[in-house]
Formats: sequence, structure tokens, C-alpha cells
Amino acid sequence: MKKGDIVQAKIIEHIANQVFIVNFNGSLLRVTNTSGETFRPNQLVELVVLAVDPLAFQLIGKKSNKNISFHV
Repeated sequence: MKKGDIVQAKIIEHIANQVFIVNFNGSLLRVTNTSGETFRPNQLVELVVLAVDPLAFQLIGKKSNKNISFHV
């Protein structure tokens, strides 16, 4: 994975406020949603890679700075 790649994640579980468990390429990751968007279990989300260390993504199609931070 590199900056600019488009990836897909599936929301698995909402665990607290804006914290979710997502399936990302077969791995379960804890995600902090800083986008202000609302997500629900089983929803698929398309993201563009902003950085790889640490992982940071942006929602596809969003022109504002709506980011999602992934914490392993």
C-alpha cells in the first residue's frame, strides 16, 4: 500500500463514540473516525491512502478534510 492508493474497508462493529472495528484487507483494526460521518455495521467505505506510517485515510469523494485514523 502506498500514498494515493484507493482501498476499501468494511465496518464490523461500533464500540464507542467514533471508534469502530473494521475489516481492512482481512485484518481487524480499531479505527477512530474523525470525519464527522456516520457509519453502521456492514457498511463498505472507500478510502484513499494519505499516509502509511502511521496509517491515515480520507473518505473518497469528500472535498473537505474528512479523515479517518486507523490505530492497530
